Amino acid sequence: MNQKSISEELEDLRNALAAVILDCNFPHTAPQCLLSMVNAGELDIAFENLLSNISDFRELAQSEELRERLAAIRKRLDLLPRLYR
Repeated sequence: MNQKSISEELEDLRNALAAVILDCNFPHTAPQCLLSMVNAGELDIAFENLLSNISDFRELAQSEELRERLAAIRKRLDLLPRLYR
């Protein structure tokens, strides 16, 4: 995040979170709800709800790649408040 503006970082995070949501390929309406949260800028809420949905699906919950992607997103979300100071 060296030279990125906050708006660029938020857009990158929205895209990363949306990509994970779509890649999970949930068999119900969760993706639309989660994507609505992402588009509304409610990234923390969308992230927590995504984790909750993933825990309901053993195959997703056991995916190492998914865990790594989620950890990277969580780390970036955690850094955002500092950018506003």
